[in-house]
Amino acid sequence: MDVIERHKHRLVLRMSHYLERLHGPVIPDPDMTIEVFLAAGTAGALTYTDCFGSRRVFCPEMMAFSPMAKAELNNFLDQWLTKLIAEGRSQPKFELTEKTK
Repeated sequence: MDVIERHKHRLVLRMSHYLERLHGPVIPDPDMTIEVFLAAGTAGALTYTDCFGSRRVFCPEMMAFSPMAKAELNNFLDQWLTKLIAEGRSQPKFELTEKTK
């Protein structure tokens, strides 16, 4: 997990699972960009990439927001986080409550 942007009330994180391949380097699969609203204690998916392709909630070129993509990616994020917590991986390696901009 990496912090991409840090603001007073909002963080943007990049969360990846690194897939070990038989030959070649490890690759992030899946890889998500996640928006966290600190005061509300909520998070939501912004982007998703895996070996089959990628999806975005917002397309800046077309100035378009996809509620369906948002719902599907948030559902995946919920399942992924639930699995990580069940595996005992619930502690981030960095402090999210550090002094922000």
